[in-house]
Amino acid sequence: MNINWLKKISNKKYHDAFTDLSRLDNHLLLCFRRATDHHSNDGKVVLQRLSLQGKLISQDEFKLKNSDLRDPKIYILENNKLLLAAFAGKTELDELGNEKKSGQNTYWYCGDDLHWQHQGFFGKPLHWCWRLSWHKQRIFSLAYEPKTESLHLYTGADLSTLKAYPNPVLSKAEHDLGYPNESDLYFVDEQAGTRAIAIVRRDADTYSTQLGTSVAPFMHWQWQDLPLYLASPRLMSFNATNFVIAARYQHTELTSPTQQQKHTIQYFGSGKEKQDYSNGELKTGLFTLNKQTQQLTFLLPLPSADDNGYPGVVIDRKGLNEIGLWISYYSTPEIGKTQVYVAYLANDKQPSDADS
Repeated sequence: MNINWLKKISNKKYHDAFTDLSRLDNHLLLCFRRATDHHSNDGKVVLQRLSLQGKLISQDEFKLKNSDLRDPKIYILENNKLLLAAFAGKTELDELGNEKKSGQNTYWYCGDDLHWQHQGFFGKPLHWCWRLSWHKQRIFSLAYEPKTESLHLYTGADLSTLKAYPNPVLSKAEHDLGYPNESDLYFVDEQAGTRAIAIVRRDADTYSTQLGTSVAPFMHWQWQDLPLYLASPRLMSFNATNFVIAARYQHTELTSPTQQQKHTIQYFGSGKEKQDYSNGELKTGLFTLNKQTQQLTFLLPLPSADDNGYPGVVIDRKGLNEIGLWISYYSTPEIGKTQVYVAYLANDKQPSDADS
């Protein structure tokens, strides 16, 4: 895989970060949070419609009063209806002047009239449903609860009926694995039944990323360590053998780029990205995960430094041996100025806007 092009969604004023990406016909839908800074309470969601070459076509913005909208996700539903979900966080002061955090998942729908309507909230308060997945007419999501350091599986026919399983699927109390949080889910129909695969970031004790599997009805899960720290992981089926994972990762000897990859990053980067690749440095990149052996292999780094990551991915399947990826993420090419990037990676020519 090579980077065919990379474009920056530039601004001079805001902290743009936490992206997601989907494809609708011959357009890309890119969403991200725009705020004063990483931790400010004034986040809104920007949704951009782009051409397949990353050119801006139109833009919408989403706000909620007294809420910080974080980590938006954009989904394409049946009949090309759209769903935008985010976490609406709130920080208030109690009678003693101490900060009290609250928040809940929220969502908007868009039908054929291209008019967005806010539909309300879903999930329990402070249960952060990181990403939604659909399987057999049902929605699934892994939600993390920071206070109890636990991860809960939600399911329902729609977001209004989404409910959590009785017990956490991963927790510090039961598994001695602290602070599971950002995640992704993938479902595989097998002869023995439906199998769920989950990848989960953790930010406590050993910080080991967890790979989990469970067979329907998903009451019991088996977990194992992956050899790298992965944040905001995106898990998708790449081919018959491998998943592809896009994530922010902590650099080790396992993720050393080749000289050609370093040259590519220098070419597409702003010239101000860090190139030293010191152990512990955070970067954004791609991995493959073997579906049978669960072996994780480093595939490709992307120009990234400092505050970065949170990728969205769209797979471009053009033929038996031709495959590409659109990927969105954010990075800090200049200190204090995070920017959103959209790139196209492929093993052949870049796509045209006429490609379907």
